[in-house]
Amino acid sequence: MKFGLIGKVLGHSLSKAYFERKFRQRKEWHSYRYELLELPNLDDVRQQVSQRGWRGFNVTIPYKESILDYLDALDPHARAIGAVNTVVVGQDGRWYGYNTDWLGFSRTLSDWHGSSALILGSGGAAKAVQYALKLRGVSYKIVSRSPEKGDWTYSTLRARHIQEADLIVQCTPVGMYPREDELPALPYDALSHRQYLYDLIYRPVVTGFLREGLRRGCVVRNGYGMLILQAEASWEIWQENFA
Repeated sequence: MKFGLIGKVLGHSLSKAYFERKFRQRKEWHSYRYELLELPNLDDVRQQVSQRGWRGFNVTIPYKESILDYLDALDPHARAIGAVNTVVVGQDGRWYGYNTDWLGFSRTLSDWHGSSALILGSGGAAKAVQYALKLRGVSYKIVSRSPEKGDWTYSTLRARHIQEADLIVQCTPVGMYPREDELPALPYDALSHRQYLYDLIYRPVVTGFLREGLRRGCVVRNGYGMLILQAEASWEIWQENFA
């Protein structure tokens, strides 16, 4: 049985190594495979997946929202979020979309008890974070490059907006391998030790964004824990469909 990951650039991804290690753990999974598929666009995604015989796949940057146009049905959570990171290819040939990012994110926040958040980014991953925070009753504001998608842009964000947030979640690919020298344009001197910085990126382990937080005494977390938990949730969905 084959599964996979689609995205535009996948050199940073640990998903293949993670799932192949999982498949080696039990004898009945030894024939399973997890493959990577880089696509410049989604125009022929259904053909590409069909040719590979995948029974399920994950979706990453920048296709978590645009993949919706190719799906036949959506889980209620995915529909509410407006983004998908897990797809089941049904026995009937229909594609069923789910979102496990919000679960992975929410489950890693068990040690955080604040009430306000600032979300950097407005793409598919950011939408999952918004959904998770909303379910926890956390108020949030959004910083986006597009004025119509957020409360502020990076040029209109001010120090007081940083200071008002208990949690700051970095949901963009800025600072991802191999461009680790990049970081979001923020007034970092406004950070303080009372704040929690969360970067969804897991490679590098410490991004420039997190490094700035550490310099100012913030609690920091990268996206590795979220990666594992969302992957486990994806696996549970696939198993339910093919067990």
